[in-house]
Amino acid sequence: MTAFLRRGQRYLILLVLWLSYVGLYLNRRNISIVMPVLMTEMRIDHAQAGFLVTAFFIIYALVQIPSGWLADRIGGKKVATLGNAITALSSYASGWASSYSPLLLTRLFCGSGQGMGWPSSTKLVAEWFPKDKRGVAMGILTSSVALGSFLALVLAGLFLSIYDWHAVFFIPALILACITVIFWLVVKDHPNKVTVEADVKDKDFRRRVAGVLKDRVMRKIAFSYFCWKYAFEGLFYWLPAYFVETFGLSGGNAGILAGTVLLMGLGSMPLGGWISDRVRKREHVIIVSLIPSGALLLFLSMANDHWLILFILLLASFLFQLSEGVYFVIPVDRFGSELTGVGVGLINLVGQMGTLLAPWLAGIIIDNRHSYSPTFLMFGLTALMGVVITSFPYLTGQQEK
Repeated sequence: MTAFLRRGQRYLILLVLWLSYVGLYLNRRNISIVMPVLMTEMRIDHAQAGFLVTAFFIIYALVQIPSGWLADRIGGKKVATLGNAITALSSYASGWASSYSPLLLTRLFCGSGQGMGWPSSTKLVAEWFPKDKRGVAMGILTSSVALGSFLALVLAGLFLSIYDWHAVFFIPALILACITVIFWLVVKDHPNKVTVEADVKDKDFRRRVAGVLKDRVMRKIAFSYFCWKYAFEGLFYWLPAYFVETFGLSGGNAGILAGTVLLMGLGSMPLGGWISDRVRKREHVIIVSLIPSGALLLFLSMANDHWLILFILLLASFLFQLSEGVYFVIPVDRFGSELTGVGVGLINLVGQMGTLLAPWLAGIIIDNRHSYSPTFLMFGLTALMGVVITSFPYLTGQQEK
């Protein structure tokens, strides 16, 4: 009976973690819908609009390791709750921005809050789920990104059509605030958790943390995730604008279509996690995911037919998202739950460098070439580079732990 109750508590916590991350994405992807409006109203170009996303991820990336360490020290619940609160407040403030500079500042603060979410959430999953179920659990948690992205784009388009661009920031912030209250009441740190706080007296702890940061397998996975994020996020942050400018869709319809493409991850992320629990090496799932995804983006750079483009995007989205959750199970398998925050923080730090660079550089290319095709080509090649990094034997660190 006790085991049954503990299992129920485990999945209830996973559900609320999942809901919390949906709320975070409502306050992250929503800016994609208003970018065309902001370019007109604030008189900014594609590069400046792309830098709004880049600025967000500069801070998001820098917060990864510190927030991961803090989650290891005081527990994931407190860090995740603080991050949600900062996100809700700064996102609400974005709705009050009247010019580019104040909006940029609020996006920086929003990035700092959101940067606390993933290391702390992953730590909670690592504590509550055994090794043979972590892949599926992380896949389920990561699927919140797909649904959150879909809802962010669809709801943002709806709010934009009914109200104005300010509401695209106001309403998701209020939704996240409500979710955060539920999160605090329901989510618990595992009663048997091992945190840095318990290890402070251990003189070996700093060496162990340094070992995580220097580990060759961790470096390999981190740089592979950089390629994943550069290709995937670069593509999908510009996808609504691409639909508006190339297909002639309205902002609302572009959001629905882009969100539908992203929604493919709702099924593929848990599937990828389930597969990774059953194969000998989780890296194999990453390789199988990135090879066809990169090839499809290369085809996309040459495609002209609207239906063919949509098919390529749907399939690429499904295949890409098979592997995202798998990246974050690897540090847990390798170092245990007590160092999950630091390990996940390292991977996400390097990965988010790809996210912050891709939208900005893509915007520059679009301004200069007046076409999206070169950006799709760049994203496809980057995804294939991720395959090379993940596959090379001298990067696998096979002689290590």
